[in-house]
Amino acid sequence: MDVIFYDNQDTSLEYELHLENVLKSLNPQYPWSVKNQARMKLKYNLIYSTSLEAISYWPETAICIAARLNNHDSIEIIAPYGYDDLLNLMLRPSPRIDIEVFENRIKEKDWMQKWSKLKVVKRG
Repeated sequence: MDVIFYDNQDTSLEYELHLENVLKSLNPQYPWSVKNQARMKLKYNLIYSTSLEAISYWPETAICIAARLNNHDSIEIIAPYGYDDLLNLMLRPSPRIDIEVFENRIKEKDWMQKWSKLKVVKRG
């Protein structure tokens, strides 16, 4: 369960881990991962100023999707590259990612073994 936020005031890894531990104590059945996108921006030398912008820098188009509770207590879905790749099991690099990083992630994550119906698209 990935949780992202943007906080310029505290970009420490310890802050993320603290929040992750709180979530784990509340709901231990989920594999929580908490990331401050302000810290990730510094780590990877990127340029953005919100969590919504940050997701457009994620490596694969199918994972560049987020949900949040908006001011009207309804769920808002943000998908800068649309939903098609996710729904059609297409594994495509986002426009902002180096193709070598994309290819390494496919190997490291072992996605083709886990999801045999995935279709890899290098660009386009």
